Amino acid sequence: MAPPIRSDGVGTLAFQMRPRLALAGLLVALAVCAPAFVAAVPTSGLKPVADAYVNGARATQNFGTNADLRARAGVLGTYLRFKLTPWIGQPADGLDLRLAVIDGDASSLALSEVDGGWRETDLTFLTRPVPVSSILVHGTVAQDDVHFPIGAFFDSGTVDRNYISLRVTNDLSTKVSFWSREG
Repeated sequence: MAPPIRSDGVGTLAFQMRPRLALAGLLVALAVCAPAFVAAVPTSGLKPVADAYVNGARATQNFGTNADLRARAGVLGTYLRFKLTPWIGQPADGLDLRLAVIDGDASSLALSEVDGGWRETDLTFLTRPVPVSSILVHGTVAQDDVHFPIGAFFDSGTVDRNYISLRVTNDLSTKVSFWSREG
């Protein structure tokens, strides 16, 4: 089942800097935590510059322009690439990936970093990139989204590269869907 259509028609994948303070259940604005950082980086996050999913049952087909992304154990996997230039030099432990408007059980979704040499309109199950390390980050489900802390992918502790490519996998045999940037 595809994710429900949102009234604003905009995908909701975002790569965001996690605020370090909370007050009465609301996150405090980044301006309070790091004023110089907010001036250079939008607080609304970054959308991926490329995203696609692959399907083992259709191993040569590309799904790079679909409105949704999918993950299911062994068969479906999602790939995301983000341009990190606005956050170069910032602490990586504050980075969070949020996947919203999820359809399915997101409790077993996980992230790994992959080689960034793939193109959204060429990616297939047969050409999918492999993880560049053994690091696997599990998400935390909250209402209709799941959050992944991604600081573990930065050995230096700071955002030290212009791009990051991530793979979303699912350990369950049921499909999980979420919006793509085209959604």
